[in-house]
Amino acid sequence: MISKLAAPLAVLFSGLIFAGPVWAHAHLKVASPPEGAIVNSSTSSPVTLTFTEGLEPAYSTIAVTDEAGQPVPTGAATVGPEDASALSAMPTRPLSPGIYKVNWHVLSKDGHSTSGSYRFTVTP
Repeated sequence: MISKLAAPLAVLFSGLIFAGPVWAHAHLKVASPPEGAIVNSSTSSPVTLTFTEGLEPAYSTIAVTDEAGQPVPTGAATVGPEDASALSAMPTRPLSPGIYKVNWHVLSKDGHSTSGSYRFTVTP
């Protein structure tokens, strides 16, 4: 009886071991400013998101909106030349005090897309 189960169990377990890369997606690893952060309005820096995998630049975006849902003008989202897993967009003007939402959508090098959002606050 055990020998009849050994082969199917071996196939099942080997399938689970090697299936990991099939499930891979670019997940957000680090955000700057971080989720829930409170940053000073005098600080002007890009929104930079680092993912768990390399990204396809042509299909990866960052959009920032204010509390009213109005778009915040930014430069084009770019993938870092040294790090293909980092995506950045620089606001074209300093952010006024308030709550901002970062929406992102990325396509990883392996062809899987993911998206998400988070908020941060700017203080005077």
